Amino acid sequence: MFKNLMDFWKGKDFLSEVLQEFGNMVDMTHIMYDTAITSLMEHKKDESSKKMIYSNDKKVNETEKDIRRRIIEHLAINPSIDVPTCLILMSVVKDIERVGDYCKNLYEASELLEKPFSPELKEKYLTNLVQKLNEQFDFTKKAFLNSDKSLAEKVMALEGFIIHHADSFIDELARSDLDVNTVVCLVLGVRYIKRIAAHLANTASSVIMPVSDIDFYYKNRNHLE
Repeated sequence: MFKNLMDFWKGKDFLSEVLQEFGNMVDMTHIMYDTAITSLMEHKKDESSKKMIYSNDKKVNETEKDIRRRIIEHLAINPSIDVPTCLILMSVVKDIERVGDYCKNLYEASELLEKPFSPELKEKYLTNLVQKLNEQFDFTKKAFLNSDKSLAEKVMALEGFIIHHADSFIDELARSDLDVNTVVCLVLGVRYIKRIAAHLANTASSVIMPVSDIDFYYKNRNHLE
């Protein structure tokens, strides 16, 4: 259904403009994520990174508002058509806006960290999740803009991998003898990565699922090697 809708509206001013803005939202949140996770993993605290993250967060929020305004204006002019497409767009822009919020939270967790994580802790709890989430970002944008079901399924499978390992790590950290600050910051980092992964998967699910089932897809819990 999604591919048919996108094919029908491809090239139309309304959809092309909204999709361009949506792509910009994904790009801005990916930059926010890269900056925030680098700050956490490398214990880097600089004012320019913080300003960029907060500035991008505001831009993402404004872009969501602009897309919603465009959708409402479009439906006011064309009340009997395009409703499924517009509902999908409303859903996915909200998910990407939430990604921006969690990227900001991830940076805030880095500000709480009192000393750098050891190489062993980073390798054990963060490195693989960070890599998988970067893949998710790349696949999500391409899957949505190109109506690519195969890539959408990869995004959802990556979420299953991240959730499985994140839950396991959090359980393990809660029972560890690491100092409190280290445990809190690691748990926050892992938790925010998990939430970002969930919202990217929600976005990808719109390529596969009918409008009524977006966000309620069957999550693939199989591990990706």
